[in-house]
This record gives sequence, structure tokens and C-alpha cells, in this order.
Amino acid sequence: MRYELPDKLRRSDLPWHDEAVEYKLFAAAEECGCSVEELPPVVTAAVSRELRGLASSTEASYGKHWARWVRFCGAQSLCPLPASTTAVLAWMVLDLCQTVAAQNFQPYLSAVNKAHEHLELQKPAVGERVSATRRSIAADAVKLVVEPQRIRVSADVIADALDEAVNDPDAPDELVRATVAVVIDSVCCSRGDTGVGIKVGDVKTTAQRQVVVRLRRHKGEVRREELTGQERVLVFESDAVVGLYELVKRWEFIRSSTGVASEVARSDSYYALRGERSDRWTQSKMDSFLQVVLQQQGVEAPAGFSYSYHSLRKMAASSIKCIGVSDQRLQFFGRWKDIATANDRYVDAACRDTYGCYRLFGHLLPAADRLCGVAKRRDDMCQW
Repeated sequence: MRYELPDKLRRSDLPWHDEAVEYKLFAAAEECGCSVEELPPVVTAAVSRELRGLASSTEASYGKHWARWVRFCGAQSLCPLPASTTAVLAWMVLDLCQTVAAQNFQPYLSAVNKAHEHLELQKPAVGERVSATRRSIAADAVKLVVEPQRIRVSADVIADALDEAVNDPDAPDELVRATVAVVIDSVCCSRGDTGVGIKVGDVKTTAQRQVVVRLRRHKGEVRREELTGQERVLVFESDAVVGLYELVKRWEFIRSSTGVASEVARSDSYYALRGERSDRWTQSKMDSFLQVVLQQQGVEAPAGFSYSYHSLRKMAASSIKCIGVSDQRLQFFGRWKDIATANDRYVDAACRDTYGCYRLFGHLLPAADRLCGVAKRRDDMCQW
């Protein structure tokens, strides 16, 4: 039977914090000759403090890999920590090989080894047995699930979702939350990791109906949790993205009316609801937000393809390109190192200059060129 950890011991950037605390507490109880429940509070506090000294980069490097290991152990009734080499081999054969190529196993194995090394335990994911199994999987090309190819989502779909979240008084809080996350990620031409990195205080509105967005994370750069003054800040004027201001204000109202705004810390995600633990959110959270929006709009990816957080960045690049924004501005806005990368990997040449493209990105055009986008907007669009 697993020992239920006190809530105060659960919040930590250490990916294996809960499992490590449990291991340490049982070890301490054995040393003291008592049960875990009988340990004095000072011991549990000392154990928790001991486990907080790892570098902050550990969460980014090992978080999702350790989480997958814990899920596998839970499904197979195995102990994640300490673990045996046999358990690691089973993980490779029964789980990892289904979605991860053998040559990409190392980050997962490293997460398991790092957790054991941290607790001064023998590393279970090393040695000839592990190497031989990995070579065998590679030789047999075992990959039971082929990952669908990610494609661009339509800018019109995102624009329609924006309208619905603003104008439908019965829109659920979860839908509004997902929509504001997807729309902000889209109009900032960012990617999932950038979007989920937006924290409390990073999105503001002004008396002039502007929307100010501060981005702490950028593609190809180190993730920054603390403010340095070097963050990228985008200011959307009142007429830049029609409906953005109203969408943000509605989400702010939801956060305030549910008590979220007063209870969360500045380190929490701007999109966190009451009781949610957002400190371990990754790009997959943006995938979840996008799926909520697409399901509401009745949009599904064709067989063999998928929509993900990267679909928003592809949509942004394609939309910006097709409405005639200069390559220089496209490269700068999307923070690509060179325009060739944007054109080759992100721009869909088949993208048409629909109303959604102008709705979300027309503000990047010179003033005289914005007029041509007005005709692209649907006659039944909302009046703001």
C-alpha cells in the first residue's frame, strides 16, 4: 500500500520528487524502527528539503521521460524507484518501442538512471543487457505505432473559435480557456512550449484596449522561469486582431469570478484553473487546448495526419506569407534564424489568403494593404 504524501511535499520541480520522498521516508522509518506514519514532522521536512537541490534544468530535461516510466510501472504493478534492470528491459520492449525509435531511447533511460543516481542507488538502465535489447529492437525496426504527420490548421477555424468564445454567453469556462490559449499562441506565431510558458502577469490589457503579451520562452533558446528583462513583448493594438481584447477580458473575468486570480502564484500558468498543477506543463498541454477547440468546431485531421501545437505555428507562417507580408518581417516575427527554414518547413504554399489569415495577421501588413483584407471577412462576422 502506497503512503499518501502530505500535500506540502508534492510541489517540486524534481520530476521524481514524489517517488523519491516515498523511498526516503520508508528508509528513514526503517532506520528509526517505526512506521512511516509515526515519523516526526521534522524528518519528513528534512527529506523534502534534501530533494530540492537538483538543478532547475532537470525538470525540462527529464520530466516527461520520467512521467512515462512512472505510468508504465503503475500499469504493470512495478516499483519505479528503486527499479531493476529487468523492469527497464520490460519498459523498452512493451512500451517505448511502440512509439519511440530505438536510437531515441537514451533520454528515457537517462531519466531513470538520473533518479537512481540522485538517491545514490545503482543505475538500472545501463549495461550489456540494456544495450543488447536496444540493438535487437533497432534491428527488428519495432515501431508498432506510426506517428501521424502534423499539418497546418486553418486560420479560419481559429478565427471562428475566437468569435464563439467571445459571443456565446453559454461557452464553458474550459472552452474559453482553451480558446484564449490557442489564439494567443497563434497570433504570437509561437509554439506550444512558448504558449504554456506564459505565466500569471504575462498577459495584460490596457485602457486603450491593447493586449500586451510577454513571452518567456522562445524556440531555440533556454527556457526562462524568472524574469530577466530580455523577454519578448508583443503589444497588439485595439484593431490588430479583432476580438482578441474581448477574449482576454472574458478569460480574466472567469479567472476572477472563480477565485483563480487570487489564489494562484505568479509562477503558475496564466491558463491554470483552480487546483491545477501547472508547473510541469509541457507542449502536450497546448495539444490538449487545441483538441478542445477543434472538437467544438467539428474539425478532425485526415487519416494519417494530426493537428498539434506545431500546427498553429505552421498556420501562422503560411497565413503571414500568403497575405503578402515581407519575408523579412515573417522571419523576425516568427524568430526563425533564416527565411529558408520558415519557407521550407513551415509555409504551406497551398494556403489561400482567406478571411482568417487577414483576421489574425493582417495587422502585419502596411496600412494601405490592410484594406484588401476587409473583403475577406465574412458578412456575418460580429460587430465589435
